[in-house]
Amino acid sequence: MVRGFSAIVATVLIVSLTVIIGAVLAAFVIPFVKDNLTGSTSCVPVNDFYSFEQSLGYNCYTSSNYKLSLAQRADSKEGEQIIGFNIVLQGSDGSGMLLQGQTTSATLLSLNGSVYPGLPGSGNVKTYRYDSSSRYTRAQVYAVLSSGKTCEQQRGAITLRQC
Repeated sequence: MVRGFSAIVATVLIVSLTVIIGAVLAAFVIPFVKDNLTGSTSCVPVNDFYSFEQSLGYNCYTSSNYKLSLAQRADSKEGEQIIGFNIVLQGSDGSGMLLQGQTTSATLLSLNGSVYPGLPGSGNVKTYRYDSSSRYTRAQVYAVLSSGKTCEQQRGAITLRQC
């Protein structure tokens, strides 16, 4: 009779241990997956929110500065979660520069060289100036969300030409 009772106790203990391990793993895995799935879709509504406007004749460089015309998509609903943009300038030698277009930006200036002019606004275009003697040949723009996440640009990079 003792042998039968030991087998039942051992089976109950193994099943209980399995359930406890499953519950502990689920407590960690489910929130991790849920948070990552939510974060991965946050950029979908703002794909191509910013783009370089080619028709104004800018997106070029001189010996001392860059002129970049940035257009903002016209829909404002998705724009509520955007706090700015990042522009990445890339050199042919692999060098790069990150320019931040947010309310506290000090790297971008208005076209005439005064203070940072702010974001373009719904359906508008603003031209920015960046002073540098370094030579960059390509530029990409990325939207920055209020969560701090920087979204990927879907259209790819533009080639900068000499003004």
